Amino acid sequence: MILLDGFLIDAALSEDHSFESEVSEYPVEKGADIADHVRTRPIVLRIDAVVSDTPIGVVAKARDADSRPSEEAFAKLQAVRDVRQPVTIATTLKTY
Repeated sequence: MILLDGFLIDAALSEDHSFESEVSEYPVEKGADIADHVRTRPIVLRIDAVVSDTPIGVVAKARDADSRPSEEAFAKLQAVRDVRQPVTIATTLKTY
């Protein structure tokens, strides 16, 4: 189950969790470069998901019968972007 700031996603087609670091390098006259510092970069989470207006199973039970989940999902994504505040994203592997 995937939740975007409390909004239930019907199905995740894929999840990509990226944990990158940047290593500083200093060239020397001879031999290999020297790396003495590692800086972590922000975590990047990419989810390809489906939100249906005709959900089934657990998702259907969690929603109002006359709601438009596709419109609600789009509004939720816009609100998350516009507010520019931290949100909670629960994926199958980790909660951020």
